[in-house]
Amino acid sequence: VDSHHTASALECSGHHEVSVTLKKICDWSSMSSGEFHDRMTKSNFMDGTGRVAGYGSSSSDPNALPTQVDVTTAIPETIRDLKDDPWRSFGALVRKVKDDNCPPGNNKCLRGYYRGCQDDGSMTPFYEFRWAYFMNDAFQKGCLSKETSYWDNLSECKKFEIAYKALMDKNVGSTIQDQHLKDWKKAATLLVPLCRGKKAQQYVLPEALGSPMGGQKLPGCRKGKEHITEEDPKCAAPKCPAWSTSTSVSPTSSSY
Repeated sequence: VDSHHTASALECSGHHEVSVTLKKICDWSSMSSGEFHDRMTKSNFMDGTGRVAGYGSSSSDPNALPTQVDVTTAIPETIRDLKDDPWRSFGALVRKVKDDNCPPGNNKCLRGYYRGCQDDGSMTPFYEFRWAYFMNDAFQKGCLSKETSYWDNLSECKKFEIAYKALMDKNVGSTIQDQHLKDWKKAATLLVPLCRGKKAQQYVLPEALGSPMGGQKLPGCRKGKEHITEEDPKCAAPKCPAWSTSTSVSPTSSSY
């Protein structure tokens, strides 16, 4: 279970001769590519949405809203070829925002949202992807009028829009090693009012996204200046679902 973060970090840093310990959830190595990807998406181990390339272009618009894609062809063959999703980055960064108005020992009390676990202690599938979609959708709606904008305050909307466009202009064509995390954190701070606004409390993800996100409200919402008094918990890793097949195995730890 890696969600590609460890592998991506090693790829970017150039540490290619490193042993990585992985937790084996299921052994589906005997399946065909189509069967494997189908099982992965149905088990909520892989998000089945993405951004398709525009007409006449080999690259996708990072601000286009994700849609259902054919994962057998949409996922690149190597970690190196994975594309950065700025909205997914914001989905993570906004819950790590610090605020000087928070009490000692809890400087993230006014972060964008609370990332909790499901009732059984396991992680909610694609938690941050849900918030990323909402932020992406809000950006698409713009800052022109209160009737169409998702922001409570249009001036705050405009501040983020300006900061985001400057951030993208600065980083177009640059590698992830050349980007500065502090710039992304500053932009994420500007998203907190959106995440804590009225629209976020009411927002329902489109049914077209499919299970498990489609038709669901945003998890972990907090209103206005409501303090989040606890840290985000560490949720249990997913378990191999019970399928009527002999390919599933009990979780073990393996080193590769």
